[in-house]
Amino acid sequence: MVRLIALDMDGTLLRDNKTLPEVNRRAVADAVRAGFQVIAVTGRHYAGAMRVLKDLPEIRHVITCNGAALYEIPENSVPAQDQAEETSAASGLAQLKLADYMLTPESLKRIPRAGNLLTEYPFEDEVIYPMMRKLGNLNIIVDAFCNGQAYADVRSWQLFMELDIPEPVKEYILRSRVYVDHLTDYLMEQKIHVHKLTINFPGDGHGGYLGREKTEAIAKEYGLAPVSGGVGNMELTRLDVTKGRMLLEFAEHADIRREEIMAFGDSGNDIAMLQAAGIGIAMGNASPDVKRAADRVAKSNEEGGVAVEIRNLIRDYAS
Repeated sequence: MVRLIALDMDGTLLRDNKTLPEVNRRAVADAVRAGFQVIAVTGRHYAGAMRVLKDLPEIRHVITCNGAALYEIPENSVPAQDQAEETSAASGLAQLKLADYMLTPESLKRIPRAGNLLTEYPFEDEVIYPMMRKLGNLNIIVDAFCNGQAYADVRSWQLFMELDIPEPVKEYILRSRVYVDHLTDYLMEQKIHVHKLTINFPGDGHGGYLGREKTEAIAKEYGLAPVSGGVGNMELTRLDVTKGRMLLEFAEHADIRREEIMAFGDSGNDIAMLQAAGIGIAMGNASPDVKRAADRVAKSNEEGGVAVEIRNLIRDYAS
């Protein structure tokens, strides 16, 4: 008997343009009314997840940063819309300005507080800071997920604007970062613990990515195993951190057995979760390795695959 439904967000719950289909919103609401518990499990940071979860008030918990943090979402929790987003929302990608997203004393006041942090597995400081300094010597984009936010170095703005990735993905990422001078120094000075690194790479003009092999070598030097959560990106967490591990920890505290979990995902960072769940469902748009790790394959995220599977679940348990 399924009691817990675990949903990846990007590429699973959401369309490719980062919007939430109405059929999925209704299916989640109906599942909770039918007695199922639903948890979001994402590579996003808390603030990025809440851009979607504000429209899914039935979801009360979220696992972020590929399993590095677990939050309880306070009731009536709505992420603050910063001034930059208000002034540029209708302007489009080309009109976004770095100055609107720089961390200043005034913008610091507008950063929404994260939810109730229940569990976290951040990098050890003695690992993450030296590694970030080495990565900083490469012509790549390194974002640090911590404190429920994503921090980026101002020097990465223009490089990111030039990346060849889908515009909705690029716009979401640019809008959801807080930009600081000298990222590693800032995190060290503020004594901020890092949950995850997300790394994007310039294209090499031949379908590959500049700096990717060197980044993988640096990650291996520090005993880390990269996963992918997006278009050609690389995500790094502690080696013992996965979506699957945190999902099972959450389930144990909720007195839910592994066999009572149904999980949905589409990317490499979802494989551990699909394998941990009693029923692992890959989306129709999932990569081949994710489909091999799953128990079955649903329709794609563009076809409302999550809603179809949840409706079938509700029907089966009602009959």
